[in-house]
Amino acid sequence: MKTNKTIRSRVAMMVILFAAAATGCKKESEITPGNGINTPPVNPVATAVSTKPRSIITSENGTDLRKQIYEYDAQGKLTKYESTGTSSDSVLVNGNSVTFKRPGSNNAVLVLTFNPDKTFKASFTANTQFDFINNQSKLSRMTQASPNNIPATDAVFNYTNNNIGSMASEIRVELDYFDNLPYQKGINEIPIALKPIKYYKIMEQENATSTVLYNKMLRSVSLVSGSRRETHEYTYAFDADRRVTQINELITNSTATSSSQRILKSSVSY
Repeated sequence: MKTNKTIRSRVAMMVILFAAAATGCKKESEITPGNGINTPPVNPVATAVSTKPRSIITSENGTDLRKQIYEYDAQGKLTKYESTGTSSDSVLVNGNSVTFKRPGSNNAVLVLTFNPDKTFKASFTANTQFDFINNQSKLSRMTQASPNNIPATDAVFNYTNNNIGSMASEIRVELDYFDNLPYQKGINEIPIALKPIKYYKIMEQENATSTVLYNKMLRSVSLVSGSRRETHEYTYAFDADRRVTQINELITNSTATSSSQRILKSSVSY
């Protein structure tokens, strides 16, 4: 069985595999702000409209990098979700679990199970199991069995009210939120490779879990490892029904000696 250091290193590597595409950077002086200015309409249209996306297309400089496709049944229940491109995943929401696969594959990459109260219980791969320790509806820790059979803590979750403010392992993740924007389920995506956290947006949209990660729109997410920092800053555009139609993401990578930036734009269709 692997040592605690090896186990923690694997989690750290999962976190450091950022969801953003690694296809070119720009110097900071070349970056121009995105178009999203976070100004939703004051008076939404009264007619009932769906807030569940049909697609989210992410591009950089006019080139599509990622496509997220959603399919629903006649009752509006999600029957298929696939992400292709820079993040290739299929998410299947079941009654007591969520299965993560590669698009087109029948083999599960990871399975997340729930407790009887629908909070996160454990995630399984072919070789590992991580257990979630909860504080009511909030995540507290993520653990894994160690060689001496004493659970080793691989990640600690810290909240401010009902929103995760930080996640700490060998990589630190810091999160900030908007206080003045209408919240919409299914839009936030924390850009880390830990699938139950990254794709929480699918579970909250489908009311599949009672676990709460956040209830405000993301303003920024920073991933910090030593002198390296990767910061994702978000702005949003809205339609007349106060639904998010575009997500602008400014990504800044910096070290002690260098800095680069890029802008991703995600168009949301309903």
